[in-house]
Amino acid sequence: SLSLHDALPISIVVPVYSPDPKYAFSLNKILFQISIDMDKKFIPGFWVDPSPCVSSQLQDALTTAEEQNIFILKTSPSVWESSYSPDPSTWDLKFSNSIELIREYLINKKGVLQIHTGSGKSDIRLIEKFILKMGKNITYHLVHMGNTASGQFYFIPRFSEWIDQGFDIITDTSWSGGFAVRWIYDEMQKDTRIISRVMFASDE
Repeated sequence: SLSLHDALPISIVVPVYSPDPKYAFSLNKILFQISIDMDKKFIPGFWVDPSPCVSSQLQDALTTAEEQNIFILKTSPSVWESSYSPDPSTWDLKFSNSIELIREYLINKKGVLQIHTGSGKSDIRLIEKFILKMGKNITYHLVHMGNTASGQFYFIPRFSEWIDQGFDIITDTSWSGGFAVRWIYDEMQKDTRIISRVMFASDE
């Protein structure tokens, strides 16, 4: 089966998040079909959302993902149902069950969870609580490296700490302030493990 290392020379394409969760889910099958039509020139990732209002769409997405050997899942807390955040203290049983489905899928696939960082419910401090709850058997792609200035001040000093704790984390510099890009580059000089875990990218 494919692994993250197999995917490195190839583009990875994932659906965009949307305020309409059902629309975001609908992009999964479209994206997969496009990858087939393009003779698998890119590897598709699937959108997932643990919100109870789309639990049936989540089940369908994970079933299709299993059938198609998808090993990258994407989510964004900013579009989860309003009462839920990455902080496990906000989860009820239905939400926790959906989270567990996502977690088990990724562990079985040795997969990657791409999760947005930013403001509000995507704040890196909340994402950290989410990671601690989800555990160490998943690769986490923390999109935007914290995103906001305060998020990047929190993220960058802890990047090496999370690796020391056994978490498999990668990130990218898109939507990052100039100071943050220079800072993470400087951190690479101190901890060479970071070099293979940062994608220098821009949303410009």
